[in-house]
Amino acid sequence: MRNTAYLLLASIIFTFSCSEKKIKTIPLIEGKISGMGASAPVIYLIQNGQSNHLDTAEITSEGSFSISKNNITEVGFYTLLINKQKINLFLSPDDYINIWFDNNDVSNCKSNNSPVNSTIWALEKNTQQFASEMDKLTRELLEIKEVLPGDSSKIKLYQKREKLINQYKNKALKIGQGTHSNVVQFLMLNQKHGNVALFPLKENIQLFLDNAEKLNADEKLKKLFASYDEDLMKAYSIIRAKERYDHGGIFPSLKARTNWNEKVSLKETGGDLIHIVLWNGNDLLDDKKLKQTKSLMYRYGNKGLKTMMVAYTLDKEMWLNSIKQNRLPYWHLIDTTALQSSDLQEMGITSLPCNFMVDTAGVIYNRNVWDEELSQSISANLKK
Repeated sequence: MRNTAYLLLASIIFTFSCSEKKIKTIPLIEGKISGMGASAPVIYLIQNGQSNHLDTAEITSEGSFSISKNNITEVGFYTLLINKQKINLFLSPDDYINIWFDNNDVSNCKSNNSPVNSTIWALEKNTQQFASEMDKLTRELLEIKEVLPGDSSKIKLYQKREKLINQYKNKALKIGQGTHSNVVQFLMLNQKHGNVALFPLKENIQLFLDNAEKLNADEKLKKLFASYDEDLMKAYSIIRAKERYDHGGIFPSLKARTNWNEKVSLKETGGDLIHIVLWNGNDLLDDKKLKQTKSLMYRYGNKGLKTMMVAYTLDKEMWLNSIKQNRLPYWHLIDTTALQSSDLQEMGITSLPCNFMVDTAGVIYNRNVWDEELSQSISANLKK
């Protein structure tokens, strides 16, 4: 009887030990990397927004690795880092993910049991391809200094750019529709948020509102997407600000002042039409726009055009030096709250330089137009 009890106890201990071992060894992620060559580096698991490694896994000579299950405690976005290359994942503590990829092309990941991550990788790959093609087109456009009469090369490049944008947008939407997941919806909306030119926010504002409620209603995702509503309202505010300060709106009374801390009203400029250029106080980051600003002032200055440049910079001395070095004989104002200026936020301006064409009453004729469109606008409005 005693021997039977010992055997039973031993059996229970053995069974418990096996179960305990099985629980401990179930990985969060198992992976296989091809194309490693002779090198076998380590792979890191990092939570997005954090700098410390949650786990460091050695890669075997066969290219296998394993990330322990007890390394994450909350739902969120994580990154696998290998040879300075990144693989983004959306993980939950109860996940098990099997993943494989080539060391020479980590963007081309495969997974047999994670449709959400497969969609994330497909979106990333599409974005990378788009960025590469856009960089190439931008370089080609910059190489064309001037367009001669009858030269259609620049027009063709712009048409190619628009075609590329539409291809990227349609492919991204198609990828996103393939997986029914709040996480993918969140990523798609972020793509809309980050690519306003590709996905006009004004047209999609109801989509944002609908999905904000949906994402925050998911208990598993609620904490992760807590800042979603705040981002949404920022985007919404930018849209509304642009509407207020677009054609027909009234240019606001700015906090910027002269070097002697004096306010300048639009009427003081003595112009019939005023070209207001908002810049960073050092340079326009675009020599072409600076040259056009000066050229238009000299061309139309005696016909009623006045130019006012408003600098948003902390460095007043650098601003004064830039005025002298670039020989900018305009009305000049400075706002030393720089890019934190509430005026920029009020007008929905997210990047500098930005310009406005206004009359002395502050009525806006045009906003953020350059090149031939700016020249034609000035010419047409001075003839009124």
